[in-house]
Amino acid sequence: MSSHGPPENNPRHSTNCLAVVEARSALLSGHSSLQHLLHWDLATMRCLGRFAGHDDDVYAIHAEGPTAVISGSKDRSLRIWDPRSPADRSCVGIFRGHTGAVLDVKLRGNRAVSASMDKTVRMWDVRSPQSPLATLEGHSAEVHCVDFRDRMVLSGSRDTSLKVWSVV
Repeated sequence: MSSHGPPENNPRHSTNCLAVVEARSALLSGHSSLQHLLHWDLATMRCLGRFAGHDDDVYAIHAEGPTAVISGSKDRSLRIWDPRSPADRSCVGIFRGHTGAVLDVKLRGNRAVSASMDKTVRMWDVRSPQSPLATLEGHSAEVHCVDFRDRMVLSGSRDTSLKVWSVV
């Protein structure tokens, strides 16, 4: 086991989320009081840089192969990143529509789903970030986790319910 202290040796930067980018032997992480993703070399656990763009804490990250990562933030946005690009050009898409912090995200192919403090789940086409394909309402409290397969979306909420949605 190896361990690494908090980013910038600041104990305020607790880890909120992480995702391994398999083919790149890299780790991306989101931390409290930081508005960007940190990019780590998995072999050395050395921080290689940061992907900047969010305006508040990053709460969720999901990697889809070596070429796409999605993140969700307290700033209510989702961002798609290309981890192969230099950090200053790696954000390839911004998705807005939630009215609360984004707590979980998943990305598969050209589709993404997000869960939010606004009690909704949204499905997105990553090729068209202007508006969600679907907004799923039905939870009575913030939605903390989400996943999907094909047209089936699953969500879990602080209201204690698990929901299965069918999206066209």
